[in-house]
Amino acid sequence: MNVRQTYHHGDLRTALVAEGLLKLEQAGEGELSLRALAKATGVSPNAPYRHFADKGSLMGALAAEGFRRFADAVTARAEGAGSAGLAEAIDALRGQARAYLVFALANPALYRLMFSPYGYSLHSESCQFEAERAFQSLVTGVARAQANGWKHGQDLAPVVLFLWSALHGWAGLLSDNLLPPAVQPPELEAWLNVMFQESSG
Repeated sequence: MNVRQTYHHGDLRTALVAEGLLKLEQAGEGELSLRALAKATGVSPNAPYRHFADKGSLMGALAAEGFRRFADAVTARAEGAGSAGLAEAIDALRGQARAYLVFALANPALYRLMFSPYGYSLHSESCQFEAERAFQSLVTGVARAQANGWKHGQDLAPVVLFLWSALHGWAGLLSDNLLPPAVQPPELEAWLNVMFQESSG
């Protein structure tokens, strides 16, 4: 999509968010500014301020779009699982875990922004809604797997939080290159095998 064409059709905000997401991954948050986005989209330096009061509001919008895409990716893998058996329930949950990590590793700067300690998403209703949608999808996936025998008898909340923290931690270690130089990260499927090894016996 040509962002200038988008603006000329009257949707500058969408064009700014699209360009912002692109530049975020290319150059990082430090190089992102409303003036830079104005130049990239071919509008006046003041035009972006009609949609974003400052850089903080822009970053919140980028985080919101990130959470929307993230929620779509995680929930899509759970759709259609229904009341299937253990193998199908585990496969659906594993698919959700895979989608989580694929998204985080494909969009490291965006993922980092979404969970930023600066709290860009804390005061955004859109961010909160989409984050809750993704989280509830994991809750549903874990509950379905438990109903079919996976980690049966354990409280739901700790299992969900264990899964989430494992995914979030692994995504952070890889995207920020925090593993020691001597440690070779396993392939994604090998890591998922360890997480869901109970399903095989």
